[in-house]
Amino acid sequence: MEEIIKKDLKVLVVGGGKSGCDMICAFQKKGYKQLTWLFRAPYWFLRYAPVTTGGFKGFLFLCSLLLFLFSYQLPVLVAWLIGYLVLPKSEGGLLPQHFDGRRFHFGILDDKQVAFVEQVAAKQGEPKELTKEGMQLESGEMLKCDVVIYATGYETGWGDLKLLKDGEVVDAGDVKLYHHAVVPNFPCLMSASTAFFQFGPCRGLTTAQYITWYLQAAPSEAEMIATAQQNWSSQSAGKSNGFRSDHAFTAEFLLFYLDLWRGGMVSIFGMLKIFVDLFVVSKMSPLVLRKGTMPAFPQ
Repeated sequence: MEEIIKKDLKVLVVGGGKSGCDMICAFQKKGYKQLTWLFRAPYWFLRYAPVTTGGFKGFLFLCSLLLFLFSYQLPVLVAWLIGYLVLPKSEGGLLPQHFDGRRFHFGILDDKQVAFVEQVAAKQGEPKELTKEGMQLESGEMLKCDVVIYATGYETGWGDLKLLKDGEVVDAGDVKLYHHAVVPNFPCLMSASTAFFQFGPCRGLTTAQYITWYLQAAPSEAEMIATAQQNWSSQSAGKSNGFRSDHAFTAEFLLFYLDLWRGGMVSIFGMLKIFVDLFVVSKMSPLVLRKGTMPAFPQ
C-alpha cells in the first residue's frame, strides 16, 4: 500500500462485499483517492450503531432473519425499514437498488465507513479481461488502472489437496460435511471455516467443545457420510457459505443450525440464546453444544 501511494498508482478494487469495503477504507484512511470500485451489484451491510444498541429494534431484526427461510427479499426489506441495514453505492435513488438477500453476508459498517465508501467512484459491471491499460468489462468499457485488488469470493482450495488414505487417493474437494465440520470420507480432517458456530473468536470455544466429543465418540465413516448427505445447508468442503452469492448466506446459516439440531448437537434454546445475546442483549456468547466439554469462557 505504501508503494502504491508513493507511486500514485491508479487502483481498481474488484468485489462489492466486506473485503472490498475494507480495502476502500484502508486507502481512504490514508487520504488516497486514486480508487475505482467495481462490482456486479452493491452489498447490504449491518449498521454498527443499532447492532451495538440491541433492545427492541434488535429483537425485530432477529425476527426478520427467520424470514430468510422463506424469502430472500422480504427480510432485507424489513431490516432496512427498521434501520438495521444500509446499501452503499446504490443506484436506486430514494429506494435501494435491490433487496437481494444473496448480497448480504453479515458485513458491518459504521457511519464513518459508509461515508468513506460513498466517496469512491464505483462502477457496476462484469469483468472480462485484463489489458495493458487496465480492466475491460463485458460491456466493452475500459477501466484504466495500474493495480487490481481482488476482494472477491473464492473456493476453499480443498480440491487442490492430495489426500491419501490406506494408499488410495481420496477426493474431498466438494463432499458434504458431517456436522458441517468433518470430512466424512477422510475423518481426521476438520474444517473450521465451514463449522461456523458463531461470529467472532468465541466460535473457537464451540469448536474445542466439538473436538472433545468427536475424538471420543465419532461414529463410523458410513454413518457420517449418510448423515452428511441429509444436510439442509448446501455448503461443502470446497464451498463455504461465507463466500458464495448463489445462495443467501443468512438462509444457509439458519439451515446450518437446523442441521446441528437435527443431528442432536444443539438445542433450540441453545440456538436462540446466541442470537438473543448478539442482537437483543448486545453481547457475544459461544454456542453451547449438547455433547462434549465446553472450555471456560472468559467473562
